Amino acid sequence: MTDATASIVAQFEAQIEENNTALANVNDDAVDNYIVVCEEVAIGFTIENNRVVKSFSCGGAIKATRFSSYNATNVAKTVRNGRGTVALAWYIKDALKEENERIQSCIEMLRTKSV
Repeated sequence: MTDATASIVAQFEAQIEENNTALANVNDDAVDNYIVVCEEVAIGFTIENNRVVKSFSCGGAIKATRFSSYNATNVAKTVRNGRGTVALAWYIKDALKEENERIQSCIEMLRTKSV
C-alpha cells in the first residue's frame, strides 16, 4: 500500500471512529435526531429567524443540521439535487451506520487495489 493510500485509509478509519462515538452519544429521547439526506449526501442548512435560507453538502451525517422528524420531513421535501432527486429525512443513527458501511466499503476497495 502506498503512503498516499495508507493516509486515505487512516482518514477513513478516523471518520468511522468519530461516527461511532457520535452513535454512542445519541440521546434517543432527544427531539432533534433527524437529518436531511439526498442520495447519500448529508445536508447542512443555514437557518435565520427559524427559516432555512441555504442548504449545502456538509461533509457527513455527523455535521448535518439536526431537526425533529416533522421538521426534517418538511425541509427535505424542499431540497433537490442537480438531478432533481428529492431529499429524505433520516434518523441520525441510521445515517451514521449507513455512512460507516460506505466508508468501510471504500477502505476494503483501497486495500484490495493496493495489494
